Amino acid sequence: MNFSDRQIEHRYLNFVENAPCIEDYFQIPHSKYKLTKLTMREYKFEIRKENGIFVGLDLPTELRVYVNSFLYEIKVVSYKLTIPNDYPFKPPVWSIAPISSKHDELAVFYQNQRYRVSWSPVITFEKDILNMIDAYETCETCDDFKN
Repeated sequence: MNFSDRQIEHRYLNFVENAPCIEDYFQIPHSKYKLTKLTMREYKFEIRKENGIFVGLDLPTELRVYVNSFLYEIKVVSYKLTIPNDYPFKPPVWSIAPISSKHDELAVFYQNQRYRVSWSPVITFEKDILNMIDAYETCETCDDFKN
């Protein structure tokens, strides 16, 4: 294991051990983020979103809330983070497969383009994950790319 591998492993372990979940680490609302190590230089980052599909039935409030509690649309987006051999001097590369929507693809493009323009070795593993969350949230709100 070379220096770069040890640094990546240390950052990953530090990131995973410092908080029970990603949301607690960044102190953001819970949205079901998950980071899984695939190999020494590849990670899977999943974002799970639950969107409520509310039905406006003419029922008492308690029954309407109960019925709507079963009507959720769950979307899971899986991104792959690949760390190059010359990291931290070259940026990580994000990819997605399969592409479930245009805004998921746009988030990957946005994240990779951001690093092509302004990558710095001081961007840590944690900051990279937070940047991807930001890219996903930013692209999800783009009206031009909504499903």
